[in-house]
Amino acid sequence: MDDDITKLYSEISTDLQALAVLSQPTGDLGKARSIQRTLAINRAVRELDFKQQRAAQAHQQLQKQVLEMQELMRTTALLNSSFSVTHVLNEVIDTLIRLSGAERAYLMLLEADGHGMTTRVARNWSRETLNEEDIIFSEGVVNATLQQGETILTVNAQTDERFYERASVLQKELLSIICVPLKRRGQIIGVIYADNHWRKAVFQLEIVPLVTLFADQAAIAIENAQLFTAIQESRESIVNAREEERRRLRRELHDGLGPTLASFTLALDSLRPFLTHDETDRPTAQARLADLKIAAQGALADVRRVSFDLRPPSLDELGLAQAIRTHAAKLQPSGLAITVHIDDALPVLSAALEVAIFRITIEAIHNTIKHADAHHVTIQLTMRPDTVFDDAHTLELLISDDGVGLAANHPIGVGLVSMRERAAELGGHFVIETTSVYLTCLRVQFPLANTVLYSLP
Repeated sequence: MDDDITKLYSEISTDLQALAVLSQPTGDLGKARSIQRTLAINRAVRELDFKQQRAAQAHQQLQKQVLEMQELMRTTALLNSSFSVTHVLNEVIDTLIRLSGAERAYLMLLEADGHGMTTRVARNWSRETLNEEDIIFSEGVVNATLQQGETILTVNAQTDERFYERASVLQKELLSIICVPLKRRGQIIGVIYADNHWRKAVFQLEIVPLVTLFADQAAIAIENAQLFTAIQESRESIVNAREEERRRLRRELHDGLGPTLASFTLALDSLRPFLTHDETDRPTAQARLADLKIAAQGALADVRRVSFDLRPPSLDELGLAQAIRTHAAKLQPSGLAITVHIDDALPVLSAALEVAIFRITIEAIHNTIKHADAHHVTIQLTMRPDTVFDDAHTLELLISDDGVGLAANHPIGVGLVSMRERAAELGGHFVIETTSVYLTCLRVQFPLANTVLYSLP
């Protein structure tokens, strides 16, 4: 393209020099020769004007291609930096609408069984997500694209012999349409469909490669999201299985071995009255019994500690909300006020999520007591509309204090690493925000997909 523009401008320069020669005074030339020169000048001017138009068109086309490449690079960078597939796909479709002149565009995916389609993204030229009742497209064009596996483009669907008899085209008064198959690893997984029912010939053949590139990007984003979801679900499944096993072990330790050790100490005490037949051996026997009792009590304390480490018993006995309040009250030293706000309409949480929230909260309180020199700590656990993940709701744990805050070069200790890892295990988003010198806020957000909300007892 650059070479073509350079060539055109070179030709224009040559023509301008020729015009300058033709425009020299004619002297005593005859009338016929003067007319001939005038005609030659007019012809040269027309050719020059035509070449200038071609150069302007080539320059405009080059600018358009540069813009398209910039937008493609921008969405590619977004694709590689964001785990939010909804955000990426919205950007892909919005950019496609802006570059192609479409009125609206949809990304539709085939169902897992290959029958039926789901509209994954539906956007218009105003960068708005369309409601279900506003989604209008030609089922015939979409089906033809799926069957043929090739891009379909029409400048006027009303007169296109392939589609003008289709009811979806006639009833919806569709004009310009382009539909590109979404392919991943050679398989069609859906389509990108764009149209404009106000103008004809909005889409031209040169737009097909661009739409195909954006379709490829969308397919990659979808596959990445599916892989990420599968990995996250696998991780959550492992964590949940671990926490359920810990719950079982804690129950067995608490209900089985714990009482056994406790009864062992009672049995040892019951032996004392029988150690009276030999006065000389009594002190030694009593000392050994005392040692055994201390050992049994130590073992019992270890069992209780291990049981607590496996799963805090208060979670099963009191529930998450009351367990947090109870432990916060136990940890509260003089001079530090701890306020706890927990939504009444929290969903029923998995064992793993309960433990993660409880442990992070307690660790955060410990950190505040040790390092923050704070007077007040606020703990909030709420349901919020999702702004981080691709789910309807987010469970947000917010712990803030009015302490000295964290310095920019503050070393990351074991406690912070542990809290971050607990959040990451369940796909959570962990961040520490220092909004001022005297305010530190720990924010943890967990995705809650397909959760039915109802109050905890």
